[in-house]
Amino acid sequence: MFFALLIGFPSQAIFSITGFNTLEKAINLSKSKVTAEKLIKELEEIFNEIYIEKGAFKRIKSEFKTRDFYKWRGIKYFLYEYDLYLQSLSKHSQKKINWDEFTNNDSTEDYRTVEHIYPQTDKDKYWRDAFQNYTTKEKNLLKNSLGNLLPLSSAKNSSFSNKSFLVKKGNETNAVGYRYGSFSENEVANYEHWTAKEIFRRGIHLLNFMEERWKFSIGNDQEKVDFLGIGFVLKKENLSN
Repeated sequence: MFFALLIGFPSQAIFSITGFNTLEKAINLSKSKVTAEKLIKELEEIFNEIYIEKGAFKRIKSEFKTRDFYKWRGIKYFLYEYDLYLQSLSKHSQKKINWDEFTNNDSTEDYRTVEHIYPQTDKDKYWRDAFQNYTTKEKNLLKNSLGNLLPLSSAKNSSFSNKSFLVKKGNETNAVGYRYGSFSENEVANYEHWTAKEIFRRGIHLLNFMEERWKFSIGNDQEKVDFLGIGFVLKKENLSN
């Protein structure tokens, strides 16, 4: 399912091509005639055949021409999978994100479950100072870049999302910050500051996870930079890829 979301190919078409009977599989699953693990493995084999063996990854880059990862329809599933990965590293048995709540809580503009760490409304002095060397176009690219998007364990008010990074991380007196949220939030809370460098590096890290999780290659380091569309950070921050 991830690959269908990734390149915009209808999953119904995949099932039609491969003869995968979703109703039959659902009935068998409900009657315990097949395990969820076996069904997932079968689905992965189908998508691997369609997307990897037939070279459909050439369509990946065209899905992100605008580099607006926030509008990518697979962003929640991807971020959820990454949070599960972090959970596996932590050895905690309990999930911190409820999938149903995570996907159904964006009914209003005031509450969101996917956070822009560097906020869309960056009026706070912290953000103005941190990104003062970037143009408006570059700032917008950074705000919607993959490395700047964070899955929240519970929807937060938009006014909170616009606060400085130090406030958003949370502390002993602020129990709604990242340090009290999802595994992804906990990871980001360990950063001292949040600048273009952190957005760039986290974006590359998430692409590496994507490759490893779904066993495909986006390309070399430069191709990953091009895929994210924020290569200007390397020059402005004197970074090497």
